[in-house]
Amino acid sequence: MTVFWTLFSLLALGFPVTLYAAGDTLAEVDGVAITSEEVEKTIASQLSKLEEQIYNLRHGVRHA
Repeated sequence: MTVFWTLFSLLALGFPVTLYAAGDTLAEVDGVAITSEEVEKTIASQLSKLEEQIYNLRHGVRHA
């Protein structure tokens, strides 16, 4: 379900969405491949927080 909201949010905000397989190499730094899975794991908690903020803004949820 989180993946759905992530993609929905990105599309709604006008961000280009490119889907990669978990093992796809996105970059190589000093001969070490950086995979999409590694990137996703690194930013997962930040994306989750942003998704929650977007949801709260859209639904008028207020935090004290």
